Amino acid sequence: MISFTKDNIKPVKTIITMLICMMLMPITTQAQDMTQSFLDRFSFHFDQSSNKIKQLADTMPEDTYNWSPDGEAMTVAQVFMHIARYNYILAERWLDVGVPEDVDTASLEEIEDKETVIRELERSIRHVQGFRENLTEEQLHKSVEIFGETTDGWAVLFLMISHMNEHVGQAISYARMNGIVPPWSH
Repeated sequence: MISFTKDNIKPVKTIITMLICMMLMPITTQAQDMTQSFLDRFSFHFDQSSNKIKQLADTMPEDTYNWSPDGEAMTVAQVFMHIARYNYILAERWLDVGVPEDVDTASLEEIEDKETVIRELERSIRHVQGFRENLTEEQLHKSVEIFGETTDGWAVLFLMISHMNEHVGQAISYARMNGIVPPWSH
């Protein structure tokens, strides 16, 4: 029989603590692996959509940038700048990711010239790619309310992809209505 005394209890506590830590380590590692896997999948899909929208922005002639299908809907430039604007706004609102000081999200959709549109669109994409590398577990798992639904912060990343994809489809329609075939369709 083992008897515990004041002199030998400390090593036993240390061994028990170490065993508990060793049992919990795979759970922590698995959770970190799942988070990294999710972020990798987000990056893959975000980059796919970003590449398509950048290709469309490059392919559309400058004289189409003020074109709208009916004069009421967003113009080509506004579609691209709307994506850029929300690349900033969604992350700021729900993930607490700051917008660069020299970006005025309120006026982005007013930009119309092709060169500036492409530059600002690409900058917003780099912004998302940059903060993605620094997202914390806390940001991804904090409770947020998006359009009246309470969810975790990682849902914002889904929203970013779905928002961009919605407008990639719109830009494809605009391109085809102007006789332009998306570059990846050739």
